[in-house]
Amino acid sequence: MFRCLSALCLLTIVGVRPTPARRAPVRLIQFTSGDVSSNVGSTVILGPTEAIVVDCLAFAPDAAQEADSIATLGAHLKAVYITHSDIDHYLGCAKFVERFPGTPVYMTPKALDRYNKTSATAYAFSNKNIGKRVKFPDSLVTVQPLPSDTLTVDGEAVVIHPDVQGDVIESGNSFIWIPSLRAVLADDIIFNKVHAYLAASTGEEAHHRWHEALHRIAALHPLIVIASHKKTLDTPDTPDIIDAMDRYITDFDAVRKTAGDTVEFRAAMRQKYPDYSGERLLRTSAAVEYGLFTLPY
Repeated sequence: MFRCLSALCLLTIVGVRPTPARRAPVRLIQFTSGDVSSNVGSTVILGPTEAIVVDCLAFAPDAAQEADSIATLGAHLKAVYITHSDIDHYLGCAKFVERFPGTPVYMTPKALDRYNKTSATAYAFSNKNIGKRVKFPDSLVTVQPLPSDTLTVDGEAVVIHPDVQGDVIESGNSFIWIPSLRAVLADDIIFNKVHAYLAASTGEEAHHRWHEALHRIAALHPLIVIASHKKTLDTPDTPDIIDAMDRYITDFDAVRKTAGDTVEFRAAMRQKYPDYSGERLLRTSAAVEYGLFTLPY
């Protein structure tokens, strides 16, 4: 257990049972930031000598503690990969670059284009509204375009599926497939027991593309599916969360057709998903859907 200043940051190791013929040389270590950042997570893909960090925790104390924890593992941090351009996924990267100088930070070219257009505004807005409660990193990092859709950790493939629909405008999300573990790091394409953020990807066409992204993940027949936002760190990373997310989008669209206002809408979604966290995400999604709020960036 790791104690963070802004929230409780836990660590868990996820893997699969090795076969007699072969032992998977990589494992997955998860970190989370807690309610202020809507339970955003960061995953370390760890091999015997190398590691890749997928997404950064949002706040400086949490990101610094994760970086320190990685240092104790003794592996070379090859890269930080950011799945998409939402600030809660890249804000803490400065702490990794401080702790491991020279480590490249990657996004897909499409996500990077949006990062370059919005990150300064997003940083200023978020720091103004949240910065009094939690400490932000002092600066943003320079992000490089992803050089290849396949990275490696100690020779094991880490395959990035770029430019699919999730919770950002257009199709700027990505997910990661690790064949040796049959594991998917699902980005914000899947929310696990957390109300999904549907404020940016509005409309029938975007939701159709989101369903398609879920079907692409399901077609890989993964054993492990890790959502970037999950209710608690020990919420199971089981493949059934793909179908659960698919149903959530369908229910969201159905309730929108019948609910007269945001109050009625949120009540109906809470009734359908009584054990979900992420009330702020639900509130924002409803406000945008009903035209009561415009996203600031």
